[in-house]
Amino acid sequence: LPRALMRRERDTQLADLMPAVMVISLMVGALLFVTLPSTLGDAYLSALATLWPVWVIQAAPIAAAQVLAMQRAPTLALELSQRHSRGEFDALANLNANPAAYPCVPILAAHATVTAAASFLLIALTLILGVLSAFVLAVGDLRQSIDAVFSLVSPLQWLRSLVTAALLGLACSLATMLYAWPGTQTATGATGGVTAHRLGMQTMIVSSLSTIAAALTLNWVIGLLGFLKWWS
Repeated sequence: LPRALMRRERDTQLADLMPAVMVISLMVGALLFVTLPSTLGDAYLSALATLWPVWVIQAAPIAAAQVLAMQRAPTLALELSQRHSRGEFDALANLNANPAAYPCVPILAAHATVTAAASFLLIALTLILGVLSAFVLAVGDLRQSIDAVFSLVSPLQWLRSLVTAALLGLACSLATMLYAWPGTQTATGATGGVTAHRLGMQTMIVSSLSTIAAALTLNWVIGLLGFLKWWS
């Protein structure tokens, strides 16, 4: 049952995130492969050498986690409040089960996986859509740009990007659950229209800020431990 919940949550959220992932990828791809070459000219490759690693290592994982926070955090908070008001968690307690074990742990695992996958989809679609846009508009030297993209990020930096995305997804989901933990929100938060809306908005803000804080903390820890040179 926990595995089924994790798979269902993972597949549902990844499908729900795809429209936002497509839009963000198109915007960033157009910026990196169309706007910058036409604006900067010969200085384009220097700008790409700075911006592409930042996008891969830091910005894409943060963007994926922020999309998850905006899309899933409000509904997850309301679901937890509704299930508590219906007595589902009390019934689980009678069976010596805990909300932390079910449904929270499977959802945490699913959201970490979803954020990692969405981050890499963002990166891949940014490259694909950006190159296609540049090809259609005949902007820049595509071969030179593609060669630069594949040489700018090392395998260890790709690994760092994957781990960062998973941790940010975990932080996003965990912040949502802690804020809307069963019993901490009143039952009217799930049934009263205005109150439910307020709960959803507050949870989204908390989740979004927690994601940013987690990203800053992760970068600080990596720098503190001297891992920056090791990752690069």
